[in-house]
Amino acid sequence: MELLPGVPFTIQAFLAEGFDNFPAIHNAPAVTYVFAPTGEKTTRWNDGGLSEYGPYTAQTFTPSTPRICVICQRTRKGRVEQFLYKFLNGVTVPELNKEGPPKRQPFAKGFIHKYALENVETKFFLADDSTAAAYDRAVRQALAHQTKEGFRWNLAFVQTDEAFHNLYGDENPYLTTKAAFLAEQIPVQEFEIETIDAPDRSLCYVLNIMALATYAKLGGIPWLIKANPTIAHELVFGLGSAFIGKGRLGQRERVVGITTVFSGDGNYRLSNLSQAVPVADYQDALLESLQDTISKVKRSMNWQPKDHVRLIFHAFKPLKNAEAEAVKKLMDELGDYDVDYAFIHVVEDHPFMLFDEAQQGVWDYETRTNSKGMFAPTRGLFLRLSRSEVLMSLTGAKEVKRPQDGIPSPLLLRLHRQSTFDDTTYLARQVYTFSCHSWRSFFPAPMPVTILYSELIARMLGQLGTVSRWNSNAMLGRIGETRWFL
Repeated sequence: MELLPGVPFTIQAFLAEGFDNFPAIHNAPAVTYVFAPTGEKTTRWNDGGLSEYGPYTAQTFTPSTPRICVICQRTRKGRVEQFLYKFLNGVTVPELNKEGPPKRQPFAKGFIHKYALENVETKFFLADDSTAAAYDRAVRQALAHQTKEGFRWNLAFVQTDEAFHNLYGDENPYLTTKAAFLAEQIPVQEFEIETIDAPDRSLCYVLNIMALATYAKLGGIPWLIKANPTIAHELVFGLGSAFIGKGRLGQRERVVGITTVFSGDGNYRLSNLSQAVPVADYQDALLESLQDTISKVKRSMNWQPKDHVRLIFHAFKPLKNAEAEAVKKLMDELGDYDVDYAFIHVVEDHPFMLFDEAQQGVWDYETRTNSKGMFAPTRGLFLRLSRSEVLMSLTGAKEVKRPQDGIPSPLLLRLHRQSTFDDTTYLARQVYTFSCHSWRSFFPAPMPVTILYSELIARMLGQLGTVSRWNSNAMLGRIGETRWFL
């Protein structure tokens, strides 16, 4: 073939396993989910553990009867009532049990029983039409009601339309509604009217995922993940970004989100600190987040001088030498600790691909063929390209959604030269672990939660910034300590 006229090229054989210089292949170990503070309730399946044991905070969660206001269009109130009844009380699908052995019912318990609540109180506030102004009037009624009755809503359900995705800023009822509730420290869970009309055999899976995010937004902890117990203290910071702008051709700004995960009591915990800033300000925001997190965690975990601390940074871009030096300098100022550092660039855009010739595809129910994920490596497989680079698959054949999606691309993990902790096998396994720790879905994520949550924070705060009355200072209150962005 010709690359350019007069410039021919040929395709050689792929570098394959069995070649003398092919890297050794590793598989990340399975993740253990924890469902009790005592650590005795564990499983390798997150949804199965929730159904069997209940959430991690089942014994301590409050309020046991959350108050939830519902914002919906007046002409759709009946359908929304039916949808929320199924959400709260569960839905059983007879069709799932017709062929072969009985199949698991994913949402038979409903939100109340699956998450060990006593009850849920709901009250409707109706928008006269689908405009932002009508939604705003309904929100004001909901806020006036809580003031009159002397309580605070724990959550707001908001019915939206798929068409809202095409609206911008003050014209988008979902964004204006979310901005108003977040300003009052009330998290929001939205659902589209097109979704609630799905048949029960599909709706039960939608409800199951919505219940997971709702419980997390209410402040509950569905599960934790068992951490490596060999060191005293480990903190992982994630930097993710999103481009925010009006339309594809409008002016766009890159916003950076920051997520923190730390190891406590032998389990990985998500920090209550979350924020997003313009890309030009992210270094100062990262250092501030690092300082605040360590100040809080060292008090709660009773850090002592000379304790071993490991700081790991997952970033959407390569960290500069000056940024790494700034982190080290700040740690010297915070206390006398034995600190290891690992600065990892999580690269999505790179020239490498992985193929598993033994993978002949998995069953696709639409085409009725084994056509999904052909040649895709197993999820969790990784290989070391060099002392500082690891290629890792976080989307296997089973995770490919459609045959048209083709072969998924692996992630490239690149370790910064100033890292003092350079065990790339440990770091790759940890990235895999964090890809199993999202409370946004039961399915494994194609990115570690450190990056995924950071991108969600950046995208949502960037979109809220297009609403004229939005005040980012709202995130400094109690709402900033919830998973409001799920």
